[in-house]
Amino acid sequence: MLEQYATSPNMAAHFLHAVESKYGDISESVVLDLGCGTGVLSVGCLLLGCDRVVGIEYDKDALAIARENLENFDFEEGWVKYFQGDVTSLRWDADTNTLILPPADLSEEEEGSEEEESEEEEASEEEEKEEGEDEEEDEDKGTAKSQNASELLKEENKEGVNEVGEGAQNGVIGEYPEGIQIVVMNPPFGTKVRGIDMEFLEIACSIATTAVYSLHKTSTVQGIMRRAKKWNVTGEVVAEMRWQLPNTMKYHKRRVQDIAVSLLRFDPCMYRKIDA
Repeated sequence: MLEQYATSPNMAAHFLHAVESKYGDISESVVLDLGCGTGVLSVGCLLLGCDRVVGIEYDKDALAIARENLENFDFEEGWVKYFQGDVTSLRWDADTNTLILPPADLSEEEEGSEEEESEEEEASEEEEKEEGEDEEEDEDKGTAKSQNASELLKEENKEGVNEVGEGAQNGVIGEYPEGIQIVVMNPPFGTKVRGIDMEFLEIACSIATTAVYSLHKTSTVQGIMRRAKKWNVTGEVVAEMRWQLPNTMKYHKRRVQDIAVSLLRFDPCMYRKIDA
């Protein structure tokens, strides 16, 4: 199972209220929802008056629900488009003002169930540490990379997906002459796949022109800010919340995981890529 936690309507409401009330960034903007899941943040952005939304999600079941959820709203055709694919392969072509999501061949059978079990055990130990009173952990935990994220995605979906969305050609999923102003996301925390949270964040900063809004574990914020600074990106804490996560992962030992999370805002205007 992928390390993903569905954004609850309550969490999404707090997320978007904080963003719009403090910065007014959502209304009239083109928004990119990375790891959009069932589309809760996407729908919220539309209700707040954004120009349009593009959602990228790997999980085909979550994406199917996102599309079904749109039937409950009277949105104009074209206001939101969802595409299935690997967020870590998404890129922005500044020459053509297009988003490119290469068709991913995820049909390869992968061995390594023992390795996955080992990862789950390690993740369980990390979750236990996070639940301690002092919550002392390495601030750079989210920046370490022990496994390539795209390889894990192949392992996690045995059925395979060869399409990124309707109408996509050569990986181009849309032309945006005005650019993508805002990215919103609730990325994987990086507990199971270390560094994937930072991969999501860097991709977001390389695309957005105005701001990136992202949820992260509070215990990793200082390390995330240091990494962002290396990209010449400034960040700030918008809001701090408690997230009651239900037991959805094999490595969760408690019925409910109570995790401190922070909503962060990043200014990507001066983003520059650095060598790994």
